[in-house]
Amino acid sequence: MPVKEFVTEVEIEAPTEVAWRVLEDLPAYESWNPMLRRVQGRLEEGRRLRVLFQPTGWRAHRFYPKLLSVVPGREIRWTMPFKVPGLYDFEHYWVLQPLEGGKTILKQGVRLSGLLAPLIWWWLRRAEGPFREMNEAHKKRAEALKEVSGDLD
Repeated sequence: MPVKEFVTEVEIEAPTEVAWRVLEDLPAYESWNPMLRRVQGRLEEGRRLRVLFQPTGWRAHRFYPKLLSVVPGREIRWTMPFKVPGLYDFEHYWVLQPLEGGKTILKQGVRLSGLLAPLIWWWLRRAEGPFREMNEAHKKRAEALKEVSGDLD
């Protein structure tokens, strides 16, 4: 079965705990996130979220992903189940990795599999730029939060 994946990452000059606070504060996305303009719900495995995806210059898309994994301080993974498994399977994820010196690597990626994956891939690759923009906005917010809250290395 065809599988396509891309991963973006950014180094954040803040501890993983601070980077996680930015990721888990869903109501605040409206104030800083240039890709996911609104995310509503609770970060609990098995639950669904309400998401407004609208990178700058794109038409708005609303979707309701199901949370596959929520590991506090470490990762969030969601999927958008398709009615026919194996035809099109989609997973979006964020993983935080601590680095020495109180820094963090944020990895954000998408994994697409299924028979239709090659046909849908062209559209999904367009989202790589907005993913990078979101990573940079996350970095900026976490680093500002670190300064305001006094979190030190």
